[in-house]
Amino acid sequence: MAINGTVWQDPRLSNNHEDAALRNADLTRTILTFVEAQPAAVLRDHVALLVALSLDWPDRDHRYVSAATVYRILRLHNYTRKRIERLFIERSEAAQLAFAKAFNEIPIRCVISVDETHTDGGDMYRRFGRAQRGVRLELMDRNPRVLPRTSTMMAVSMGHGVLWSQTVLASTAQTGDEWRLFLHCLKSQMNLYLPGIPWELLPDSCVILYDKAGTQNEGIDAFMKANGMYHVRLPAYAPNLQPVEGVFAELKKHVRDLVYDNPRYLDNPFRLMAASVGRRTRQQITGQFQRVSNKLVLLLNKGLSGGVCAILIASWELLVIVCRIACLLCKRPRVPLQQNYESLL
Repeated sequence: MAINGTVWQDPRLSNNHEDAALRNADLTRTILTFVEAQPAAVLRDHVALLVALSLDWPDRDHRYVSAATVYRILRLHNYTRKRIERLFIERSEAAQLAFAKAFNEIPIRCVISVDETHTDGGDMYRRFGRAQRGVRLELMDRNPRVLPRTSTMMAVSMGHGVLWSQTVLASTAQTGDEWRLFLHCLKSQMNLYLPGIPWELLPDSCVILYDKAGTQNEGIDAFMKANGMYHVRLPAYAPNLQPVEGVFAELKKHVRDLVYDNPRYLDNPFRLMAASVGRRTRQQITGQFQRVSNKLVLLLNKGLSGGVCAILIASWELLVIVCRIACLLCKRPRVPLQQNYESLL
């Protein structure tokens, strides 16, 4: 106070927490290394894990961060969402291409897309409202934090639409018990896969496609194998190859529309999810399978073009070597014909 007339050491910065975090070289290096090594983690909910880990750091180092601080540091260093998605695609492109080559043999009509989504209070309200310009808008909605968090497991196919859907209250510790119950109910709705029979003769909806989630571990694989449920796993961080992910995106829109029309759905989340699932049509689900099919075709064409480019590059390098050898042979000193004839005599 006596030096500069303010309570801050530097009156230009006012010693705000976000400014201190932006000037922290260790925090900046950690976040940038994190996004370069695991770009898919920034696109998901792993930032919350980073914030939770920062609680154990000493406060005197100004290392306590929030999700907003992480994204602010990323924006400061020109790491936009499109750039992070580009890094993610480059890292997972090889695994997705290998999966596309193996999965291309399976007809899309035989695939059952299975996954899980979570819904809480933040997913039940519309993000934007309408109000007069210059007039303060005060929403009298319920606090979304006190609403229960639900977990919805769904299985969809191209020919049958929604085969089975199950909604339970999400517990703090996720286990595979809900998945075993879901798969047990799904078994009665799907067709049986018979090994050794050509794909053209197999019935629809006989192959389960699901990702590498933590609850879908080797125990779930053993459970499906023991019950004769043929399954295929997606590569890590490949939601663009899962048709049910697009179905879940539309499902969240129906949830917000239903709550907007009738707020009483907030008191019964199971009825809300059942009504949202009932709004899904077979045509919309078929469109999601067609989207994934087009994505697989693009991956295969890109891999084919990459192989052709590799062959062309190798041919070009061979041609360059041949030209260099020819140039070296042309530069050798020529022996006159008369000297050559005398040497033979």
